[in-house]
Amino acid sequence: MLVLAGCARSDPVSPAGADVEEAGTPVSSLAPADYEGRYRVVATVLESPGHGPQLCNAVAQSYPPQCGGPDIIGWDWTRLGAESASGTTWGDYVLTGTWDGAALTLTEPPRVPTDADRPADVDYDFSSPCDPPAGGWVGPDPARAGDERIGQAATAAVTVPGYGGLWIDTAPGVTVLNVTTTGDRTAMETAMRDVWGGALCVSDTPNDEATLLAAQRAISGRDGVLSSGPDVVTGRLQVQVLIATGTLQSALDDEFGAGVIVLQSMLTPID
Repeated sequence: MLVLAGCARSDPVSPAGADVEEAGTPVSSLAPADYEGRYRVVATVLESPGHGPQLCNAVAQSYPPQCGGPDIIGWDWTRLGAESASGTTWGDYVLTGTWDGAALTLTEPPRVPTDADRPADVDYDFSSPCDPPAGGWVGPDPARAGDERIGQAATAAVTVPGYGGLWIDTAPGVTVLNVTTTGDRTAMETAMRDVWGGALCVSDTPNDEATLLAAQRAISGRDGVLSSGPDVVTGRLQVQVLIATGTLQSALDDEFGAGVIVLQSMLTPID
């Protein structure tokens, strides 16, 4: 069931394992298929007794931390500040280099990131896609608009064919329940009004929940896929890969349908 409160967007689902955080910041740039230029990323680099310096796809929050990822060619800890414990050395850095399909070869010395290197926080738009009613965002029965009713509404929504997702928008000063569907909006509104008496917005979505979750199951574990997660607001599955190319996006469009999967790249092409 895809349900989201209007304070943070659904993050990509981390690889298997508890207490795991994303090591690189995904971006939406698609590299051309014939791109041979440099890439840049702000990410964790970790070397352990079991492997040399690697670009972390995700970091397990043990101590010392653990991660796996592609090897980094030309790495030198000598002039870098880093943490070390039990034979493991790690730190967060700005890396620039070329990619040969298996490893990142540095083309300039790595450095500690500044605030300017880190992407600005994304201000996600959780506003209701519906226009405010003439009388404002007031439901027909505010007494049936408490927190317990949100759960009941979510349970009811998933039983309606075409259910896409659900999120809460509190920006208007009241709780607006937003539900999306690929099916009959009237049928969805009727189901919601059986349990929810507050402000309500039922809108269209390009893909229903079943489509997104099926695509997520199908793509999970494939080579190159770092993480994935449905975005209930846009109705698409966000998939993070090491390098997102137009060719890969087109192949996924052919397999799952255009507009089902949106690729995000860990490495950003800069040339």
